[in-house]
Amino acid sequence: MTDLLAKLIPTAVAGAINVVPITVVATLLATRGGVAKATGFAVGLIGTFAIIGAIALATVSPDAGSSDTGSAVTGTIVATLGVLLLLFAVKQLLGAPDPDAPPPGYMAKLESMSVSGALVTGVVLGALNIKQVAIYVGGIAEIVDADVSSGEGWVALALLLVLIQLGVILPILAFLLAREWTTTALVALRGWLTRHNRRISIVIGLLVGAWFVIEGVVLIAG
Repeated sequence: MTDLLAKLIPTAVAGAINVVPITVVATLLATRGGVAKATGFAVGLIGTFAIIGAIALATVSPDAGSSDTGSAVTGTIVATLGVLLLLFAVKQLLGAPDPDAPPPGYMAKLESMSVSGALVTGVVLGALNIKQVAIYVGGIAEIVDADVSSGEGWVALALLLVLIQLGVILPILAFLLAREWTTTALVALRGWLTRHNRRISIVIGLLVGAWFVIEGVVLIAG
């Protein structure tokens, strides 16, 4: 379990540095009734990821990670996700738009969005946030390949889910604990993320993509 966590935590934290959901939460918290809206968004987003993870872990073979064939399959999945992340990063580096970026003008609609609208936005973003989903699935593959019990696997999945959504969870908690200070900080954070969105996305894509490719090749090689 310790070895699994050593691989899982860096992967999850890298996945948590995802500009779009963090920016959405920061924007929602700055609106009237922002806590309820941001919480609705977080519930939709985290719920979608929880369903994806539960289905993946529940349907995989119990000995998938213990056999050579299982490790090769897991390695292929991880390496493929790594290549996908690298391709997205390189395309952005060459000037292509971020595939996870919301449509133009969508962020402005957050100002008047209802709680139910924020919930639906969280569900949709959870399903369509390609890079974060890819990193999350890569983390699930690491759990599947690890030599841990079924119970430990579910605990690891819960930890992965929480860590990869820290960018959404922490601003809400901070706002509840210190609203006045957090409001100013969130405005500054939103501006910084907007200015550096492309750079952050490229760096995370390159680093995690390379890590997944190397890890996948190691698993395939046995």
